[in-house]
Amino acid sequence: MMSFGEHRAGTDMSKTSRSFDWSGLFFGAFALTALLGAILIHLLKPSPATPTTTADSLLIEAENARIAHEKATYYYAEYTKATARRDSLAERIWGADPSVARERDSLRAAVQQDVLDSLRSRAARQPPVVPKPETDSP
Repeated sequence: MMSFGEHRAGTDMSKTSRSFDWSGLFFGAFALTALLGAILIHLLKPSPATPTTTADSLLIEAENARIAHEKATYYYAEYTKATARRDSLAERIWGADPSVARERDSLRAAVQQDVLDSLRSRAARQPPVVPKPETDSP
């Protein structure tokens, strides 16, 4: 019966110099390197988004308000251009008849209200752009 460490040819390893098992050392070194690499990556990765300060959130809110104001100004300017084109065309077609002017004014008021309602509903449907601060739970 062969004892542990004997070669297949029957050489008794207890009488000769023992060879070192390098595979265990390489596996251990690889495992240790992988573990240290994982720890290093964990320590070096950026932290999650830091909670915004009050000043930051106020700046973000002011920027969002400015953008909303620019959009509303643009839409109102487009509406004004369309209204002016419609009015000039209506005056060329109908002339200056008082009943037509009253009808035109009532239509203008209805369209203005419709446009304002449309802008309000569009603004209400858009999700807020202000990011909510994240809190770190222990």
